[in-house]
Amino acid sequence: MARAQTFQPGYLVRAAGDTVRGELENAYWQDAPATIRFRNQGQTALQTLSTRSLQAFGLSGVRHWRTQYLTYDAAAESNPSYLQTDAPRTRFVTDTLVTEVLVQGPITLLAAFRGTTPHYFLLRDGQKPLELVDRRYQYTGPDGRRYLSRVNDYREQLRGFLPTCPEVAPRISRLPYDEKAIIRLVQQYNTTCLGQTIAATPNTGDKPKGQNRVRLDWGVQAGAAYTSTTAKDGKTADNQYASVTGPQQYEVLPLEKRYLSDAKLEQGLRPVVGIYADVLFPGRRLALHTDASFRKMQDYQQEFATGKAGYPTKTYRLSGSQTNLQIGIRALRPLPTGQFLAGLGLAMSFNALKENESAYPGATDLTYNGTPLRRSVQLDYPHEQVGLYAEIGYRWQRLTALLSWRYQEGLLDDRTAIESVVVEKSTNALSLYRTREYNLRSHLAVFSLGFRLNKNTD
Repeated sequence: MARAQTFQPGYLVRAAGDTVRGELENAYWQDAPATIRFRNQGQTALQTLSTRSLQAFGLSGVRHWRTQYLTYDAAAESNPSYLQTDAPRTRFVTDTLVTEVLVQGPITLLAAFRGTTPHYFLLRDGQKPLELVDRRYQYTGPDGRRYLSRVNDYREQLRGFLPTCPEVAPRISRLPYDEKAIIRLVQQYNTTCLGQTIAATPNTGDKPKGQNRVRLDWGVQAGAAYTSTTAKDGKTADNQYASVTGPQQYEVLPLEKRYLSDAKLEQGLRPVVGIYADVLFPGRRLALHTDASFRKMQDYQQEFATGKAGYPTKTYRLSGSQTNLQIGIRALRPLPTGQFLAGLGLAMSFNALKENESAYPGATDLTYNGTPLRRSVQLDYPHEQVGLYAEIGYRWQRLTALLSWRYQEGLLDDRTAIESVVVEKSTNALSLYRTREYNLRSHLAVFSLGFRLNKNTD
């Protein structure tokens, strides 16, 4: 079963109070989830449940949530992007919140909105719940500049809520406003001041390491690529042959055909090997993906009839290799077993030709009116092609089966063929010669199998 999106032993407590045990999908939430996926013990049918309809739910021995009717300050803000301006304001709202249990005991510590501005709640029998929340705002100083200010009297709030305990009181005076520090304080108060031995919740030590951080997966992949690369007609490239001055009259005389118009330079199945890396974000539903692959290009050899007596045929030969790089985003979604993934992004290819030759076998005349024409013996084949890719796949444990499609373009200039010449009418002297540029368009359908080499750190 895929560990990035996996089902683990869990439980839920329905509104009626009955506890149901089974397996809960661990999606490594930062904020409390709005829905969960659960299956009863011994069953494979999945249920998608609203968490607000439950009393509690959790991953056995790992993390625990419960719904709680609480009053909180909805205007409190600590995110610099959404700060209040000019004066701190409060807006108290009473609602049912899905809260994570950070400490369970005589003093219980709950958390909500951990992914934005965290709100912490301390519960104690016979007392109104205490909310701890950081409040920041902007104000305009006498000099007209904007400044940041903070309003957070959490130490005074804790002193008023917790009965006096000499063993813990000094710690409150030095307590930073930090989730781990607040958890340790509440645990110490429960054990030292109230005589209760309360085990630390997974949030302080045993929670999965991947809970709130990125993870790097990397491995190798191999497969096959069906490639179709076509040269499509582009524009004419003018190349100056001699200086053109004065008001002379010119005419264009055609010479050679557009040999490569719609030519299939590649069409077939080729093996491909490579490496990949996924940077999995917290929650394990999105990943930054990159990979590099290598393949040998299909050899191309084609002979064309020119229709010219001095060079009746022309032959092109191409062979080489291609390195492909991709970078994009992957979305991962759980299945009853394994994961479905889909992605898209930018694709780049780097071409290295081992053979690039254009020849006129048996040629006796490659001139115009006795003037040798400036021909190249090689195509100006693009070193890079750029485009897009899209992919879908299935991941199970260390294996990933993937089907992807890539589309890339590049510019191919056939400087080996003189399409036409521009001559001065009165003297028949060469002024320009013209070659043909082609748009090189490549479609690649790739099927590959990947194997993850690193350990799963979640």
